[in-house]
Amino acid sequence: MASINFYLRYFAIFLFVSKLSYGYQSLQRVIERLDDVEEELKETSQDLQDLKEDLRRERRYRREDVKEIFEVLKKLQEANTTGSVKDIQGHEDVNTCSTCIEHESLSKDNLLVVLLNAFKREKQINGHLQNKLLNLQNNLKETIAFFSEETVNIIAEEKCSLHTFRDRLNDNVTVMVRGIEERLMSQLDQEKTSIWTTISEVNADLTAINDSCYSENWRCFEDISNQTKGLDTLRANRFDQMNGRSKAIPKPTSCDQVMSNKGQVHDIYLQEINQTVPVFCDVDIDGGGWIVFQRRKYGSEDFDRAWEDYKLGFGHLKNDFWWGNEKLHLMTRGKPRELRIDLEDFDGNEAFAKYSSFRILSEEHNYKLEVCGYSGSAGDALDYDGDDTWIHNGQEFSTRDKDNDKASGSCANIYEGGWWFNECFGAFLNGKYFINGQRQGRDRWQGILWHPFSIKSSLKFAEMKIR
Repeated sequence: MASINFYLRYFAIFLFVSKLSYGYQSLQRVIERLDDVEEELKETSQDLQDLKEDLRRERRYRREDVKEIFEVLKKLQEANTTGSVKDIQGHEDVNTCSTCIEHESLSKDNLLVVLLNAFKREKQINGHLQNKLLNLQNNLKETIAFFSEETVNIIAEEKCSLHTFRDRLNDNVTVMVRGIEERLMSQLDQEKTSIWTTISEVNADLTAINDSCYSENWRCFEDISNQTKGLDTLRANRFDQMNGRSKAIPKPTSCDQVMSNKGQVHDIYLQEINQTVPVFCDVDIDGGGWIVFQRRKYGSEDFDRAWEDYKLGFGHLKNDFWWGNEKLHLMTRGKPRELRIDLEDFDGNEAFAKYSSFRILSEEHNYKLEVCGYSGSAGDALDYDGDDTWIHNGQEFSTRDKDNDKASGSCANIYEGGWWFNECFGAFLNGKYFINGQRQGRDRWQGILWHPFSIKSSLKFAEMKIR
């Protein structure tokens, strides 16, 4: 997926750079044409300046010549009056003509005609030069106008072409990028859906395998352990009988070994804790063997307690109590236990929730809850799939002095009790106990609640137990 994304982006960048390069080439051609026109205009302007300078120089010379001619004509007129041309000085042609007149006996009239013809030739030359200059000037104006018009047309055409190219390029790039984004997002959504589907299937398979393995393996282990314990006890009794010694009654190591005194507190040696502790055993419900770790029945205990109280436990085992988070962790760290929750409201309605796997992590992980494998009639309120904010599975334990929930405030302080809060709960069995279920206070969610069995009124009875 990453390689497809890379090549599509590379292709888009390559296309954009190619079209931009074409636009730069067009602009470069326009600049080169403008440079050529400017160079030609400079050359033409220089030629025009040179021609003007030659004309000014020629005009100055011609003025001097015409002035001399007029001086000669003036002297000729005076000579004609006096009858002598020898006094005419300062002009070679006139002197030459004067010499010619002397040698060839030309008349004064012939000399005047020669001078007039020379003046006419000079005038014709000047007219010819002036016509040439006008023609050159007109040609230059036409050339400049032609160059100007052609340059303007070229620039206008190139400008229009560049604008069209820019608009077309922007449209093409926009459409192309949008198409690439849509295809990539569609592919990503498909891949995401496929990956999540696969993950869900794998998780379901792993959960089923894990539960099955734990259940079967530990049941087999317990059976073997019980048989081994029976053999050890029988062997010890026979040894004591053979030696004539009395046998002390061994203490039970689990509630499974307590078959009498139903609903009583027993001192049980728990191997997981490695000590003998008082335990309230339920030997009647669902095959017995349950260790009760929480009860709400009489309203005799305040469950709005600090972290240390919930860690070590509080209350009286024959009344309302919390056995202790540390003992729950030690009892479930080696293997998950079964969890059963029995509920009753003030109308006499009863329900239960049972989980095949229940585990409490260490204090380092804030006694995090791990539970799965629901069955029962009360509804799965610990791993509720209707609202992510109500899921308690995977949440850390919180008390009024140690807030580990995901809410902006402290759920333990708001609802007055310790629990595995999210933000905040779908089940809360450590809330305030209300007589007859009539809740009071600022929040209708206060009380002992379990969604969806009882969400409108606080419960009369709640008991949590493991085996």
